[in-house]
Amino acid sequence: MLQVQTKDSYEYYKEKNKSEILYSVYKDIIDVLNFKVTSEIIKGEKFVMPYRLGQIYAVRADRAFKLNKIGKPKMLIDFGSTNKLKKEGKLAKDKFVYYTSPEYCFIKWSLAGARVSGIFAYVFKPSKTNGVESKVGFMNRFYSFVNSNELNSLIYPKEKKKIK
Repeated sequence: MLQVQTKDSYEYYKEKNKSEILYSVYKDIIDVLNFKVTSEIIKGEKFVMPYRLGQIYAVRADRAFKLNKIGKPKMLIDFGSTNKLKKEGKLAKDKFVYYTSPEYCFIKWSLAGARVSGIFAYVFKPSKTNGVESKVGFMNRFYSFVNSNELNSLIYPKEKKKIK
């Protein structure tokens, strides 16, 4: 999958605009813009992309629990918590931590109203770390906000259908 990074967009910008702007200045502008947009999304706002490319926003959805052959719930493993507890020696190697909450939150790119051909060839994948080992990426900030208080997720609209 082709990933477009800031350096790629900078080269495209320079080529199209015959600009002498330094990469460091360009990157600072992009970083500030991205931080402001993602902060608004985390607060529950929708980001309507220009040129009718759709909207990006946070939503809640019911967790779809499945049953195994003997009728027990087949639950998703929380690998982050599982690995952390195993590393700390607080969980046996053959045990796992499962997601048990009835709902979860995620970031959605809605194509409703989008007027671009071939748009289904694209994938929206929010950054966890912004390319560095840190907690400043969009998804890390989003999950930190959601998990900091049980009521925080209630600001997001609920999806009508169950997401598996």
